[in-house]
Amino acid sequence: MIKSIELRNWKTHKSSTIEFRKGVNVILGVMGAGKSSVLDAISYALFGSFPDLSSKRVSLSNLITSRPAGETNAEVVLRFEIDGSEYTVSRRISANSSSMATLIKGGKHLQTQPERVTESIEELLKVDYDTFSRAIYSQQNKLDYFLELTKAERKKGIDNMLGLDAFTIAEDNSTSMINQTRSAIKSDEEALASVKVDDLKSQMESLLKESRELDTQHAELKGKEAELKSRCSKLGKDLEEKKVAYSKKKKLEADAVDLRSRIETLTKESRKIEDLRINPSVRERFPSDKKRLQELQKEVEQLRDEERKSQRELSEREAQLKQIEQDIAKRDKLSKEADESLLKGLEDRLSTSRKKAEELKASSLSAASQVKETEKWLVELKEHVGKCPLCEQTLTPEARERLIGQREQLIATLKEGISEYSRTAEAEKENSKAAETALDALKRKLDKLRDYANLDGLKAEVSKSISDRRKLHEEVVTSYDKRSKEHAQLLESMKGMEGDIEKLGRKEAYDKEVGECAVSLKSKEQEAASLSVDEKAIYALQDEYTKVSSQLSDVLSKIEGNRKYASGISSQIREKRSMLDGFERMASRIKSKRAMLVSMNKFKAALVDTEAQLRNRLVNSINSIIQSVWPELYPYGDYTNIRLEAGKDDYSLQANLVVNGVESWQSVDAIASGGERSIACLAMRIALAMVIVPNLRWIILDEPTHNIDSNGIEKLVQVLSGTLPGVVDQVFVITHDEALKQITNAAVYQFDRDKGAHGYTTISTA
Repeated sequence: MIKSIELRNWKTHKSSTIEFRKGVNVILGVMGAGKSSVLDAISYALFGSFPDLSSKRVSLSNLITSRPAGETNAEVVLRFEIDGSEYTVSRRISANSSSMATLIKGGKHLQTQPERVTESIEELLKVDYDTFSRAIYSQQNKLDYFLELTKAERKKGIDNMLGLDAFTIAEDNSTSMINQTRSAIKSDEEALASVKVDDLKSQMESLLKESRELDTQHAELKGKEAELKSRCSKLGKDLEEKKVAYSKKKKLEADAVDLRSRIETLTKESRKIEDLRINPSVRERFPSDKKRLQELQKEVEQLRDEERKSQRELSEREAQLKQIEQDIAKRDKLSKEADESLLKGLEDRLSTSRKKAEELKASSLSAASQVKETEKWLVELKEHVGKCPLCEQTLTPEARERLIGQREQLIATLKEGISEYSRTAEAEKENSKAAETALDALKRKLDKLRDYANLDGLKAEVSKSISDRRKLHEEVVTSYDKRSKEHAQLLESMKGMEGDIEKLGRKEAYDKEVGECAVSLKSKEQEAASLSVDEKAIYALQDEYTKVSSQLSDVLSKIEGNRKYASGISSQIREKRSMLDGFERMASRIKSKRAMLVSMNKFKAALVDTEAQLRNRLVNSINSIIQSVWPELYPYGDYTNIRLEAGKDDYSLQANLVVNGVESWQSVDAIASGGERSIACLAMRIALAMVIVPNLRWIILDEPTHNIDSNGIEKLVQVLSGTLPGVVDQVFVITHDEALKQITNAAVYQFDRDKGAHGYTTISTA
């Protein structure tokens, strides 16, 4: 039982919740109010699809609310009950990411992946999406859709509903396999008849004999190959040993020549250094002179730093003196421009201008106030025709006109005065501004002159400092030059000492190497004398090795030729054997396929028989339910009953008529009106749902009153009020027909929506 559904941003729904009840649930509203989208949401929540989505008439993004405001995601939450347990399934669609789903039982998450959620629900309901959409979910205005199909389409569609399509596929596949098997047997028999097997066997024997002879020749050649390889190996080893010994003797003799030359060269170089007669005491003096050089280096660096510091301080004092002289020149120029006696006159001028400006402003405000009062009095005078507004005395017209003229003249005079005050005040403001600017400039110059007050004394002080620092700098420069010269002289002397020390070291190294070379020379001469080998013995051994190698190459060439020929023979043998094996397998295959053909024909016959029996049982069950609900659905007596008739190539929905006392069954498609066809199809759909999905007692009807007249609608209301709720647990009816509100004990949900303003769907209970 479906208990409730929540829709969030789903098509035309912003946020809707519907609590369903057992029995009949009627969703009522005008076209476009969002009724059918509830059924789509139920199907999507359970199986992740619904007919328009699976047929790609809409996409997932079309399910997200786009008007009046575009949303980025939509969600469906469905609560349902199976076998006393309550489950909640939710599915979320996002415009920017993949869809999500969860299945919850008693607060525990059972699945969190869309595919696994669908599989779990199909297992719980014992119904998959295809069965649900065929047997339970009747799309809008499609109760009688199968009557409009061709025979082949109708046969296929109803077989699919009844689950018989698997038998049709199996029959087609078995027929195809039988034909393929017959074709394969024929092909093998024709191939076997065209071959001379005895000739092939004779060729095989000849090839085997030749192969055995080649094996004997190969064994003889391999024996000779082993003998020659052994001789070659021994000769090669002896030859290599003599070559190594000869090469070693030659190298020893060459090394001895090099050593003699090296001893002679080193002896000459040692004597050249000895002839220079260098005093060995130079090594003893060198460390003390090096220490003195390092001390001088430090003194020179220290004096250089002092000289740089002295020069920097002298430059700073000279720059300071130059700046003081520039400031004195500025002071002298400024003292000519700044006269402190002018200060009082500018301050008085500024004060006078500001005072006049304030007085003019006050006069202007007073005149403006007087104008305002006069204008007010003038208005009252014009309104009081016979009396003075101030004293209430009676006025003659001449006196009234005179007073009006006087007041208007006064106003004009006052306004002219106000304008004059403004012009004069503006002029005084400019004078005040000019006086203030001149006063500020004079004050800045006087302040600057005070800053220059002590420049002459500072100049004398800096000049004396420069004289003292210049003298100190000259002393540092003299000391630096003296130590630098001493450092350079000692450095030059030490370079000569380093050269003498290096020459003495080289002579000692030469003498030591001469001794080592003499020892090595004696050893190499003794080792070379111990090696008794010459070129003549090597040449004789090389000739014998070449002769045996040539014989081995000939044997190897014959072995390779035999191998290639034997390989060709073996290839022919394998080919002939493969052909013989293939023909034997072909004969065995023909026998096996003939037996298989008998079994497949039996299997096909069993399929046909089983399909026919199952179809008859299902159709009988469907007709039993149809005939029990038909009198409750059909309001007239011309068709006493209906049935579903299964023919060889088609299904026919037939009605029972009694004409002139004769009973006959005729096709509903041929004799019934549109409304009668719809009622007949409704009866068949109820029966199909009960037979195909007996465990899931739901049925969904979208606009079931299409093409049905008022009597038929009244009968449908009666069925939905009494008979049908006794057959199924829950009925969901989508309709715009107000008559269905009269279904007894039905839960009615009124759907409304302002389509002109692209508003959201609103739901109320009727």
